[in-house]
Amino acid sequence: MVTYATMSEAIEQTPGISLAEQDTFFFASDGSPLEPHFSEPAHFHSDGTSYTNGVYSLSPGTGRTLQDWLFS
Repeated sequence: MVTYATMSEAIEQTPGISLAEQDTFFFASDGSPLEPHFSEPAHFHSDGTSYTNGVYSLSPGTGRTLQDWLFS
């Protein structure tokens, strides 16, 4: 688990490919889920060895809270 002081810092430090591969989840300071929205998609290239991180922002989402992930 990694914490960031701001959403901007979280976006800057987290490659979009991690979100596209569903390896990373974001939560607000109250534990509510944050959802990424890609303006430029992240994806692996057809050569299988390179990828594009894409461009994304975060906004309030739905689903499991941080507390749910940690304690259930």
